[in-house]
Order: sequence, then structure tokens, then C-alpha cells
Amino acid sequence: MVCQPTVAGVAVCVRDLAFEAKRRGIRVAVACPPSGDLPSWLAAGGIEMIPLSLVRSPTLADFGHAARLRRISKDFDIMHLHSSKAGAIGRIALAGKASSKLPKVVFSPHAWSWLAQSRLSVAYKQFERFAARYADVIVAVSQDEAAEGRRVLGRNAGRIDVIENGVDEAKFSPDGPTGDQSGSFVIACVGQLDPRKGQDILIEALGMLRHSDVTVLFIGEGPHLAAYQSRASTLGVENRVRWIGNVADTSPYLRSADLVVVPSRYDGLSLALLEAMSCAKCIVATDVVGASALKGCGVMVPPQDPRAMAAAIDQLVANESERKRLGGLARQRILDRYRLSESLGKTIKLWESLTP
Repeated sequence: MVCQPTVAGVAVCVRDLAFEAKRRGIRVAVACPPSGDLPSWLAAGGIEMIPLSLVRSPTLADFGHAARLRRISKDFDIMHLHSSKAGAIGRIALAGKASSKLPKVVFSPHAWSWLAQSRLSVAYKQFERFAARYADVIVAVSQDEAAEGRRVLGRNAGRIDVIENGVDEAKFSPDGPTGDQSGSFVIACVGQLDPRKGQDILIEALGMLRHSDVTVLFIGEGPHLAAYQSRASTLGVENRVRWIGNVADTSPYLRSADLVVVPSRYDGLSLALLEAMSCAKCIVATDVVGASALKGCGVMVPPQDPRAMAAAIDQLVANESERKRLGGLARQRILDRYRLSESLGKTIKLWESLTP
């Protein structure tokens, strides 16, 4: 497997899949940057790690990384590329696959690159249309992600399989240890502090709430911490925000929360969303790719709309019975459809189907 992010959701998906593959007797190695959480997780699990210093943005060093991946890949039957950067480098490395010794290619975008709405979005679309032919299978982590891929890639899409993300329903259960209680109404928001995850939108919404006795716990770290702290101060809500940072286990904080907010600007299928659902929490989430997992058992608001988010939060603060009802429905949705064991099993079954 090849992965550029080494913290948060994508890294967790790679870790869980690597551990399951090893448990089943499959030789597995992960090529990823040597920093972040993923290398230490792999070391603890006895998984081979191949240092590959990928960075998020395109650089000239990527050509060297592609050449190295092509050499490494000859020892494997499958190369599974996780996230857009690994997907780009890996498919360039194996483009054409003239040698019969090169592996089958599986690509999991974990949110399409063009959804970032950056100045490179048009270029990303063009690249993905070109590179789609160099994946034997594209794995979408939600039905929404598959539909978005087919819409943009068109006839170049090739084979897109849907294997939805899953969650450990035993670890993320309604019962278990809880985090500190603040005494006020607590909102939890889990995710790397990054524009993609939209914490700044929740900060704006906090400043619009009618209910003032609300505390938001931001669980995660990232380069935008100082900017978000500054914005909270400008809005006069800094005393209603707690910056928890990274934690080994988010489930106690989810259990202690009265409400969970997932304010993403874009996604594939948020693990934080599934984990909160599994803990039977009432959730307000933005209606982005993958968030349809919550429809019917949570509250959806338009992305990048803090006023709509504030209105939804205000309604739920005042309605405990509705929060409990939606939380119960969310937990049942996980048990019916989003168990981690099923997601991992489907991926490994796909690998096996591609090998002789």
C-alpha cells in the first residue's frame, strides 16, 4: 500500500487494512512518509514500512518517487494507492505496465482531488481523467464518491467498486469511558485542523448561536490552529472553545458530548462521522460527498453555511428527546451497514480476485 497522509482518517484506514491483511497471512508493506502517526502504528503491529517522503503538493521529487515505486512494486501482486497524491504517483509509476512482473493497481481516492476547490481543481480533473485508465480498480469509500467519480471521469472511469468505510462498533460504542464534563452543553468536533474539515465554519456558527452556554471541543491538531484561535478570539467565543489536540482514542470525548458536529467542506466518507454515529450521538453534518450515510438519522446542513449550522444546533440544544432519538437511529445504521470487519473483508476479497 502507498499513502501520503500519516495522520487522521486515511492513515487509520491504511493501518486497519494492513493489520487485517497480516492477520490473514498476507505479506503487506506500506510506503509512506516517515513522520506522523502511521509509521509508529505500523511498527507496533510488526508491519513493514518503506520510507517514501511524499508531500501533498506536486513537486519535482515526485518523479523520483514514481521511479522508486516502480522498482519496489515488482515484489508485490497488488499496489493499493490511498489518497490522491499516492494515486497520482503510483499510477504514473505503473503507467502502461509493460512488464508482466508489475502488480495490479487499486486506487482509493478517499475524497476526489478536485473537490478541494483550489486553483488546481481543473488540472486535477484533467489528470484524473487521464490516469483513471492506469488503475485496474478504483475503490470509492461511499456511493456518493462513486457517483461523483463517474460524473467527472465519464467514459474514462473504468471499473469503480464501492467498499464503504467502516467503524469498530465495539470500540466506538455508546457504553464506555467518557471525557471531562464541562458543565455546559458540549459539542465535539473531531478532525485534523484543516480547511477541508471546516472547523472555521463551526467557529463562525458558534458566534451566531442563541444559546450561549455551549462549549465546543476541537479534537485534533493541524497547521491552522493559530488562525482558528485568532478567529475565535475576534468573534468573542474563545472562552467557549477548548482545543484538545490529538488523542489516542476519541471515543470518550464523543460519548461525553451532547452533540457532534462534522462541518466538512468536502470528503469521501468521514471516519469521524461514522465513529460519532457508532457512539449513538446526535450529529449535525454538512451535506457533502459521503455524508448521505447520516441521512434520516441526523441533521444535514449546506456546506460552508454557518448560519444554517447555528440554526440546526440551536434547535437540538433545546430538544433532548430528539437528540436521543437521532443518536439511536445513527447507532443502528452503523450496525446495519458500516461495520469495520465487513469493510476490511470486502477489500481483501477484492485483492484476492485480482491475483492469480
